[in-house]
Amino acid sequence: MSSMDYNDFYVVRKVLSFRKCVIEGRDCLIVDVDQFLNGEKYGVDHDIVTFYLLDKWIPPSMLSLSKFPIRVHVLIKKNYREVYIESLSQLSNIAWATLYDNYSDAVQYK
Repeated sequence: MSSMDYNDFYVVRKVLSFRKCVIEGRDCLIVDVDQFLNGEKYGVDHDIVTFYLLDKWIPPSMLSLSKFPIRVHVLIKKNYREVYIESLSQLSNIAWATLYDNYSDAVQYK
């Protein structure tokens, strides 16, 4: 995952694990990445390694993960004490990024 549009996501981050979910009828991936994002810039007192990804274009579902690259909105929790996210209003959109099939593709196309 990386972004040419946002300096904080210019570095290629490798997705270590992901979970699929639905929030307010929208397909979402919750991803854990290998390189943290400094949370201070976003009002968080710790480094951020978990992001919520929503497909930038609706409706095709990105959850099939069948066609890459996938353009995504990158979101983080507004309140990290909340365990369950049930509403998009609980998240802050911090960037657009591209999700690639694998790390080497992300490096190549960046």
